[in-house]
Amino acid sequence: MVRPGQPGGAGIGLRAPHLAEIFSADYHIPWLEVLADNYLVGGGFERDHLRAIAERCPLSLHCIGMNLGGIDPLDRDYLKRIQALSGELGTCWVSDHLCFCQVKGDFLPDLLPLPYSEEALQHI
Repeated sequence: MVRPGQPGGAGIGLRAPHLAEIFSADYHIPWLEVLADNYLVGGGFERDHLRAIAERCPLSLHCIGMNLGGIDPLDRDYLKRIQALSGELGTCWVSDHLCFCQVKGDFLPDLLPLPYSEEALQHI
């Protein structure tokens, strides 16, 4: 469901090959998805490029580190950094996978599935 003020239609994930076209005069796509975690550490597109893109096209932040299905407490610092980035860019949505990616503070480089159990359902 699209709420008033939110873009509709299909968006695409922002990738480096898209940059030239995004900055062309005839570019139009309803929205772009940005992998938020790339902007919480060094590397990825420059932040000023991302702000310039946000001026031309609505952005959605997609995360891979919330650990929504994990048993560790939510990382409040991570959430604050996501919130700050979202505010800086004026994003329309923030999303993450319903999975786990940390155990006892150790990050696992994968999006691991939740057990198919009542306990996992209650946790979520």
